[in-house]
Amino acid sequence: MFGASLLTHQPFNVAPYFYDGDEIIDPIPDGAVDWVLVEIRKGTPNESGTIVGTDLIERVPCLLSKLGLLWGAGASVPIANNLLPGEEYYILIRHRNHLDVISAFPISVNSDQLEYSFELNGVGQNPAFGVDQQKEINLPNGNQSLYLMIAGDYNGDGTIQNTDFDKWKEIPAVLNTYSNTDGNLDGTIQNTDSDIWKINKAKAGITEIRLN
Repeated sequence: MFGASLLTHQPFNVAPYFYDGDEIIDPIPDGAVDWVLVEIRKGTPNESGTIVGTDLIERVPCLLSKLGLLWGAGASVPIANNLLPGEEYYILIRHRNHLDVISAFPISVNSDQLEYSFELNGVGQNPAFGVDQQKEINLPNGNQSLYLMIAGDYNGDGTIQNTDFDKWKEIPAVLNTYSNTDGNLDGTIQNTDSDIWKINKAKAGITEIRLN
């Protein structure tokens, strides 16, 4: 079951994120899958090279629901506070064991709201910036695809490689845990998590999502 050992406090106060907030959601609402760290960024993202092209405007941890919605830390707490109407921003989503993604294009603030879907788009129209940054699943109607984040980046360095498998191998069997090496988020570290890594190994995130 997703979120079997989900923490009540945000988990991003460690490397490589070093987010210093103290957000707590207790009790965890039904349907919560996991925490994500949402960043609002401005500039021009880079797919390759060594320079990150966007500047961080704001970031906040949120809960991700199984329906793909983001919940802030409290009903009255907005996900973003410092956005200007008419300005355009990119949205970057970070997760503890998936490749991070940034929106394929900037989104304009409309009536104090900023909305974007990383999940649905036309076939072959990846909603994440860069090539092959999400898994694509064709929907029955043939005109739209479902896009998913790519699991297996267990050390959070933006690349799925042998170092991630090595991290899983350190403790390959744990029950009722909240761990980066729990790739399918069922609260148990086991062979199914190494299988997820194996499917996605050699996938690399773009320059823009790199933290280190």
